[in-house]
Amino acid sequence: MNKIICYIDKQENYSGELEEYIAKLDEAGYQIFLYLDVILQEGDPSDIMYNLDTIREENLKEDRYTFFSNMCNLTQYVYRVYHQIFDRFIYFYQDQAENYPFKGNLQVILDLRITDAEDFYKKIYTNTPQFIINNYICKIVELNSFIDHSMDDDNFSCIIEKVKKIYYIKDRYYFFEPLITEKYVVINKYISKSINNIWSNLPTIDNCKYPKFSLIKYAYSYNETTIAKLLTLTEHFNYQSMVETYELLETLEKEMEGYHTYVYNMTCCILDDISLSHTGKDILRALLLTSFLLQITKKPFYLNRFIEYAIESNVLSCENRFYLWNQAKRYMLTNRANSDTNTETLMKELYQKAYDEFKSQLVNELKLIPLEERNKDTIAIFTIQFLSERHAPTRTTLERCYTLSKLLGKNIILINTREQLTSRGMLPLYKSTLGNVMDEYSEINKYQYKDCEIPFYQPGDNMPSLEGIRNIITKIKKLKPQFIFSIGNGSIIADLCGNIVHEASIGVAFSTLPTTMATFSVIGKTLSELEWEYYLEKGYTRNNIIESTFTFELLPKKMIFNRKELGIPENDFVLITVGIRLDMEIDDTFMETILSTFKWGTHIVFAGYFEHYTLYCEKYPGLKEHSTFVGYCEDILALMEICNLYVNPKRLGGGFSIIEAFHEGKPGVTIDYGDIAIAAGKPFTVKNYDEMTEIIHRYITDKDFYQLMAERAIAREKVLTDSAAAMNEIIHKIQDNPLFF
Repeated sequence: MNKIICYIDKQENYSGELEEYIAKLDEAGYQIFLYLDVILQEGDPSDIMYNLDTIREENLKEDRYTFFSNMCNLTQYVYRVYHQIFDRFIYFYQDQAENYPFKGNLQVILDLRITDAEDFYKKIYTNTPQFIINNYICKIVELNSFIDHSMDDDNFSCIIEKVKKIYYIKDRYYFFEPLITEKYVVINKYISKSINNIWSNLPTIDNCKYPKFSLIKYAYSYNETTIAKLLTLTEHFNYQSMVETYELLETLEKEMEGYHTYVYNMTCCILDDISLSHTGKDILRALLLTSFLLQITKKPFYLNRFIEYAIESNVLSCENRFYLWNQAKRYMLTNRANSDTNTETLMKELYQKAYDEFKSQLVNELKLIPLEERNKDTIAIFTIQFLSERHAPTRTTLERCYTLSKLLGKNIILINTREQLTSRGMLPLYKSTLGNVMDEYSEINKYQYKDCEIPFYQPGDNMPSLEGIRNIITKIKKLKPQFIFSIGNGSIIADLCGNIVHEASIGVAFSTLPTTMATFSVIGKTLSELEWEYYLEKGYTRNNIIESTFTFELLPKKMIFNRKELGIPENDFVLITVGIRLDMEIDDTFMETILSTFKWGTHIVFAGYFEHYTLYCEKYPGLKEHSTFVGYCEDILALMEICNLYVNPKRLGGGFSIIEAFHEGKPGVTIDYGDIAIAAGKPFTVKNYDEMTEIIHRYITDKDFYQLMAERAIAREKVLTDSAAAMNEIIHKIQDNPLFF
């Protein structure tokens, strides 16, 4: 919809040619919003933004907004300070029209020298020969061409990157146009300077860098009370203020869901400015507010800034940095934050800085034990988290231990370093997560798994403490294993011990390399040449990366289910989706894909944790009738047996569930992304959700195809549950590697 918001100086001037022209716009299909007697109202120009938001309909992206006025100076002002918000501008010249009564310093904006940094590229349609702002001749287009002009012209090019403009007027900074962006420019009569890496340097007025929050005047008053309270609470953190701050931010997040675009963006920009103005202890406020912004906006540059704060601050400890790295990892895993191509590099830099700072305190204790002095058949297995056997990563770790000890005859010890989402170094962040720890495991020295007694150690300390690390270092020096197997993404302790004996690190998300300082990184697939090029550019060598087959240990089936008792239609073609993070992994696109198959007689079962299931049922008519949510299932194999086809939303983790489906002879379909796609293999992957819809239909209608894919699924499962062969191959690749000495 093309919408025109009109500001006319006074009622008596809305007549004659002006009224006739607006009538033509209305006849041409433009939606007109008319504001008369603007001169008499003596409002603030920022009211235009509030008015604009009142006419938005659900923030439809396809809506286009044109600013229209017969006031010359108001058009000049809006063209300059709201240039990136409005799509086009119309100035209708009238001899008798009056100027807008600007107050205070706003008139000075029109006197500031215009620079290239402001990037004025949009057109002004007018009935006067030229339109000038401070000697800057705008892109003038003849007025009557507006009606027939396509709304898809270059005015709406998305190539132009938006920038946050700050105007410097008489020792104050003014901010008018709220846009959520990482690019900034300060504009004054002397210089206009783009700002880069503003968060790594303290802003000052003298060199026109980004100003302190207290020096900025906002065309905004909507949230002053909330923001003032937030500033007070975060001035000096204590337990009570942190509790109140979290409650305030949770309330603010909910309120912001209903904000108009202008108010929402301005709120984000103000919080952004507060977070940029920090030194010393204020890093805590900066991290807290940035953690809030990266989650509510999902803008990658906020996540990257959060990581840069953690890297650059000189007041944070190595424990703080490791805590922040873990939280950033969690934000991405749970889709609370989006990343970009810079995020991986920054995450690696943050991890390495934390590692280097830990290492600098232990360097005298980290001497390499020569290969000839190490015990040939002894391997230490490190894990960052060890819970129950229902916990998939724990089960993976136990299966590795069982394979090495029982099937391959190795002497082993399992060490749980307790580093997964540790609370050590904890800082106030928005919606942070702490990892689960089974404290009782610190009292045992053996763990019974199947018929194998596994030597076990878990420190009692809140890790990674220096004392706890030293205790593990002492054990490794005494044991002198041939090498270390580290299971999980990011173990500072395993990496430190990797200076004593070589370390091979394998993540539980086996489709990507783990974050590690280890000599060897194990990936659970064969890399393509394109993937090799990518990793070589990142600094790996072909000797650093060990290609392998990631294997699974499935829990035996102990139960028998039938469809009737679970409320599943007897004769429907039953799809199944399994996961412990379905709220974060299932989105509208996946749900709409599934809904499109109901016409073919499908029914979908959701198993795991899915609090939003009821909300989706309310949102999508027909979903409740054609779906069943069984909650957490104790026996997935028994559930798979009564379903027909495994379907997977686009997500990184997982893997077990599709192999459980294959074990029961049930095919699966997944987008070619993440661990489940690697586990399934190419025959069971598709490029996108449209292809997923097509292949589901084929599974339903082509019985021969279904039978063929069921046989392939069973064969694939046998390969991926042969842990002994896969582990033996990894060991030989490590031992035969030129870096193993």
